[in-house]
Amino acid sequence: MSEAHEEYWVEAERLYHKVEDVKRKTGKCTAPQLPRVTYEELREAFLPTRTKETVSKVGDKIQQSALELFANSELFDYNSEPSCRSLGLEKLDKDWEDWEQCHFEPEAEKEGKHSLVCDCPEGYAEYDAKSYAEEHVVKCKGNEPTMHYSDFPQRLSQGAIHYQNSKKAGDVSSMVLAVDEMVNAVHGSGPLADLFVVGGKKTLDKLATAKK
Repeated sequence: MSEAHEEYWVEAERLYHKVEDVKRKTGKCTAPQLPRVTYEELREAFLPTRTKETVSKVGDKIQQSALELFANSELFDYNSEPSCRSLGLEKLDKDWEDWEQCHFEPEAEKEGKHSLVCDCPEGYAEYDAKSYAEEHVVKCKGNEPTMHYSDFPQRLSQGAIHYQNSKKAGDVSSMVLAVDEMVNAVHGSGPLADLFVVGGKKTLDKLATAKK
């Protein structure tokens, strides 16, 4: 891991433990909430009466969370700077492969420190290690602190691409299939499901039974 990437990982761990301490003392998780979907939202998306809006409500949340997970995996596992798209700074109406990457720059005032600079088509952002961890890594699952970082199955990435292309085409049936693909990908990954769905694997087990 490079010096800059290690700096961002160390700060993410530090912030996570700080949020854990606050939770122990106050009973509250003070980090941003993960955009998790509920059983009711998933059920409505799979009903024959579904609409583009009800499917988008579920698919957009899962895709948003997946993209952020991909960004953190790139940063911490592969020593690669995240893309504008994965941080919500580039619209999703372009081809999936058309990525604008952020980059590290040394901070002039602080020796050995780095800024992550994202000069993106739809906006500009500059993060130090603490602000990146606060916005994109340390999250709450309900009232429980978590690191929004994990190994993810390739099928989740494939499902996110499928969902983007289906939504762009306005094909609701294909959007539903893509949501199902993403849900099945996290369902088979055990604890990963809890990052995307309230109730995690138990909720998805219940959904699988209801769909039969």
